[in-house]
Amino acid sequence: MVQIEEIINYKVSRQLKEALVQLNEIVKKKEYQVIESQDILLAIASTLDAGAAYALGRSSITKSKISKEIKSAKHVKTREVFEPKEDDDNLRFGSSYRVKEEKLNHIKSNPVQFLQETPIDIKLKYTEEFSISEHVKDALDFAEEIRQQIEPNGLIDTYWLLIAFVQDELSNAYQVINKQMLLFDYIYNGEDLHDRFTTRMNIYREFRDGKAAREEEEKARKANMFSSKLENPDYSILEDIATDITKRAKSGELMPVVGRDIEIKKIEVALTRRDKNNVALIGPGGVGKSAIVDGLALKIANDEISSLKGKRILQFSLNTLFSVISSHYEQGVLRFIEEMKREKDIILFIDEIHMLGKVKSLTDALKPLMARGDFRIIGATTPMEWMMSIENDAALVRRFEKIVVDEPSIEDAMTIVKTVAPVYEKFHQVNYLSEAIELAVRLSKKYLEAEKLPDAAFTILDNAAALVRIEAKQEVELVSGYQEELMNLREKLIAAQAIEFNEAEIEEIRHEIDLLQVEFQKERNVLDPNVYA
Repeated sequence: MVQIEEIINYKVSRQLKEALVQLNEIVKKKEYQVIESQDILLAIASTLDAGAAYALGRSSITKSKISKEIKSAKHVKTREVFEPKEDDDNLRFGSSYRVKEEKLNHIKSNPVQFLQETPIDIKLKYTEEFSISEHVKDALDFAEEIRQQIEPNGLIDTYWLLIAFVQDELSNAYQVINKQMLLFDYIYNGEDLHDRFTTRMNIYREFRDGKAAREEEEKARKANMFSSKLENPDYSILEDIATDITKRAKSGELMPVVGRDIEIKKIEVALTRRDKNNVALIGPGGVGKSAIVDGLALKIANDEISSLKGKRILQFSLNTLFSVISSHYEQGVLRFIEEMKREKDIILFIDEIHMLGKVKSLTDALKPLMARGDFRIIGATTPMEWMMSIENDAALVRRFEKIVVDEPSIEDAMTIVKTVAPVYEKFHQVNYLSEAIELAVRLSKKYLEAEKLPDAAFTILDNAAALVRIEAKQEVELVSGYQEELMNLREKLIAAQAIEFNEAEIEEIRHEIDLLQVEFQKERNVLDPNVYA
């Protein structure tokens, strides 16, 4: 029967895990290839952000000092017992003080004495190549018991091992720590070493693993609070909550826009005026108000509008703005206005602009700036919402150039739909007959009274292609390929999340998922009229 070796798999902190991994290289360099207490001591003292290293550092004990001490150690079979010199003075006065001083000087001036710690047939997770000594096993068991008593839901910290070693006078680690403390800790007098490393009065909380990481997280948390963000002169509300449409246009994430050159030209003229350079797109839902702004972004991205060269269109929601600045409303509004005045290259697109009319304090603050042309806004809303929320404020209305976005004629809608239809053909892997497109436009106009062209026609064509594909039991290759890749990445993510302290790989996989989603969006919006010709 093959004997299965026991492997200790206690729940350890990130820093202790890093220390245990280091043991592999430390032990490989030794002639006696067993994990001994001094090896663990060196590893935890060499680990960044480890509580044990902080505790040792309090006494000016560093990893290089420990390493030097270990290298100069004298390996013996039996540790020598200190014997004081029997001089006349000591005999006459029985001076215990002089004996103690002599003993401490002896320890400080001589190499530490290492015994070959007895190995046991047990190994550690992360260092499974080497067995451990009895002293190491005792220290780990002690640390686990401390964890269970002090923090049942926590992890074993490096500091618990340090406490274990200073309570085990026979361990090699104790010999190193004792001498180093005598050399560099001005308080330690050679007695009760365990009192210098204790859990009493919650002192251990100062020496928890990951202290620096927690402080950084807390600093980041506070910095992420809106009040802290406002204190940062480089913080931008717009960059924080808005979506850069021109950036999406450059990366190919936007659907091509057809048949709206007149409206786009009107926007261009209004935006390049000296004063009152704000636009309100007013039209019923489905006529393509947002698509017109996408079309403008595409033209800017392609350098087709010289008067708006280098401009960025940022889309955001007033509801999002209010939720972000809610508890610091006045400061947030002032910061928002300052940014808008300063950022001359930004054009702000606010869908549902009628929300502005419902917040009088913000409206009153913006109106003078809008009149002077300090910044540019494109708003979009329906005629009803405009009438109910904006039209009763004559001063606000004067700040906007109203551009009415009507439903296109049947003929114009046919041109738009025929031009964009290849996007749907590619997605569904079908071909639309010209007659089918024309029929979809006419029937949507006749029967879908609640919807407007061209959106209504696209709904019919999308539904028709979906039905054909379903009947043919055919998958959408673009979607199935994307879903397969996405599933593979999600499986990788789950596997990575199952590994302790694996944030770097997890972040990398999440980045891959984000890139995949962007590529999918670009691919599904490619306009190729010959894709299934």
